[in-house]
Amino acid sequence: AFRSSWERNGGRPKSRALSAIKRELVAELGSMASVVLLDEELGAPAITSELSSTVGLVMPLESQVYDSIGDGRATRLLEAFPPHRASAYGADGCKLLLPYRPDHIPSRGSQEATVAGVIAECTRAAMPLVLEPIVYRLPHESEDIFRSALPGLVAEAASRLAQLGPDVLKLQFPSGATNELSACRAIDDACAAVPWVLLGGGELPDVFADQLQIAGRAGASGFMVGRSVWEPALEPDAQLRRTRIRTICRDRLERLRAVAVASCAPLLTRR
Repeated sequence: AFRSSWERNGGRPKSRALSAIKRELVAELGSMASVVLLDEELGAPAITSELSSTVGLVMPLESQVYDSIGDGRATRLLEAFPPHRASAYGADGCKLLLPYRPDHIPSRGSQEATVAGVIAECTRAAMPLVLEPIVYRLPHESEDIFRSALPGLVAEAASRLAQLGPDVLKLQFPSGATNELSACRAIDDACAAVPWVLLGGGELPDVFADQLQIAGRAGASGFMVGRSVWEPALEPDAQLRRTRIRTICRDRLERLRAVAVASCAPLLTRR
């Protein structure tokens, strides 16, 4: 997400520059978070130099590319970063992004097998798993058809994957639902005893704040957000970037924290 956002803003991403931005974001905003999601490739310097011992660390297990199974998608794991490697960084958990269509049978079975294998590895490494299923549009679907199907697909994905035993589900907002609160409650019911948090999905801050308030009323335990907070930091000029982090990015995160405190059930009270 960091690389693709930088490219959309007209930049040419370099690992050193992106790593520096992560360090600056963690240094300025890390203390405001319950957990910080950092990868090994670009986030290791921020982990070792900026991350407070009082803030949780979650590390991703998936590659930034995926494989294809017909029209469906399949997660490609980072072979060099299994769950036990996260322990060396003092991580508190791992995260797995999962392109997932519960109605696409060939890829569904493969993805569920991947999740089961990762959960087994995480259990051996004593690492909780945040599972992030992303429902995506199939090539033959129009945008309208996909949008109308999204709420039901998210709920079905939550229902199927919760049975595999992840520790937390990170889920999409059911945009397009006639009644978004009812759709979020259907998602909450589908999660059963597994707590869930709302993913940002790159939404504009005002939009995401409204979505978080609705999801919280339905039972969500919080949020995990990326671009909706840090995208203004993708600025080559170091001084301007640091100013944006201290002002725009901080303001965005403070507002979302306030919404979560007011609307969401604490994570540890779910089970």
